[in-house]
Amino acid sequence: MTEEKAEAIKIMAETEGLFLDPVYTSSAMACLVDLCRKGFFKREDVVVFLHTGGAAGLFPYKAPLKAYGSGKALPWTIPPWSPNAEDA
Repeated sequence: MTEEKAEAIKIMAETEGLFLDPVYTSSAMACLVDLCRKGFFKREDVVVFLHTGGAAGLFPYKAPLKAYGSGKALPWTIPPWSPNAEDA
């Protein structure tokens, strides 16, 4: 779980009533949000996001999502075997 994924989940839930899974679909939406913010798309572009489900995957991520919604740090640690462990 990252802040970008949590934000994507929140945006879609609040604006569209769609629940994204916190692994794959939220990653794709976080990238789409980032592209939009960077001005990648023109106003006249049509962008389609295919949501294939996975809302059941939200339940194991209750603590990080609750923390994000409360403005707290995500209770998430990077495993020592991860390539990103040195960044933590």
